[in-house]
Amino acid sequence: MTKAAPWTVFFCLALWAATEVRQRRVADADAMYQAALLAHRRGELALADEAMGDALRLAPDNACYLAYRGLLRHRMAGATDAAGMVGTGAGAATRGGASADREKLRAAADSYEAALRLSPEDGLFHHNLGWLYFLLGDRERALAHLEGAAASRLRDPVYHVSLGIVRERCGEPDAAARDYAEAVALSPGVLGSDFFHQLRGRDARMAEAAVAAAVAGLEAELKATADPVAKARLGGICLDSDPGRAFTLLREAVEALPNLPRAWGNLGLLHGRKGDFAGMEACFRRAHFLDGDDPQTLLGMAEAYEAKGEGREAARCRLRAEAHGSRSHSAHAGRLTTLYRGVRRMEDDDMIPQGIWSYCAPAKMKPKFEAGD
Repeated sequence: MTKAAPWTVFFCLALWAATEVRQRRVADADAMYQAALLAHRRGELALADEAMGDALRLAPDNACYLAYRGLLRHRMAGATDAAGMVGTGAGAATRGGASADREKLRAAADSYEAALRLSPEDGLFHHNLGWLYFLLGDRERALAHLEGAAASRLRDPVYHVSLGIVRERCGEPDAAARDYAEAVALSPGVLGSDFFHQLRGRDARMAEAAVAAAVAGLEAELKATADPVAKARLGGICLDSDPGRAFTLLREAVEALPNLPRAWGNLGLLHGRKGDFAGMEACFRRAHFLDGDDPQTLLGMAEAYEAKGEGREAARCRLRAEAHGSRSHSAHAGRLTTLYRGVRRMEDDDMIPQGIWSYCAPAKMKPKFEAGD
């Protein structure tokens, strides 16, 4: 048996020691990150920011940590939330930035810039940085980053809403309407959101132009290809304006692609409006099977149980809907473990301005229909 050369043994020991040190640093950084999350949830933002500083000293090249510190600094700045910035008339967002701590906003922007250098295609980082620059008064950079978010692979409708809001504030109503149309085409549920309700209130013509453009775009897509997802989206837009067409489109969509929970839920809604409670229950059960945590589906199930006189089950569904509806998380927050292996998710509401995801989502607790509609 040959003996290993001394230098080989030394090299192996050095490699083992370096690996141990690296793993310990990663574990210690994660502990600091978890401490920051706990402090954040208790409202102790300064303590959370301090913990993230410790985490980044141990893991300076972690894009998730950098982004979370940027989010913390935005929250510490005291900027207005989404509804306040968007819904109080022209210039509201600018006022929201003026009232905030600009030094912390600048520090938040620096954190997101560093995160983007490590992950340059992350749509959420572009989105949040775009809003930070808008709050700081740099509209050119704001639009550049929001356009980067809208062009990202995640295709989140909120990115298009944010881009439209900033363009609207910059005096570009036609471009804003196109962005809103893209958001509606991607997720017809936007039509039931507080954002779209306020848009109709302040500029009904822009709102209708956005809906018309979304319909036209989906119709053009369906002429080129019988995509069931496009059918489901067009059916969702037509729920109130043309329920007969919506029913046909949705039925064709789920026949071609049965794993569309929102399409099944919308079919259930239409059955309920017709008084067909058996059909409504069947559709909502299918939607619930595919996505058991969706608040709208749970509310539909509650309606179905009430129609059958099963009040206890209806109450359980409403309680679950309320619990899930109160969690205003973005699509990105739920995918962090995929995007950043080994990193647990940050706060559910990881978008700037605070609350914009839920502001653009369907009103959670509004009944889907009334019997006899």
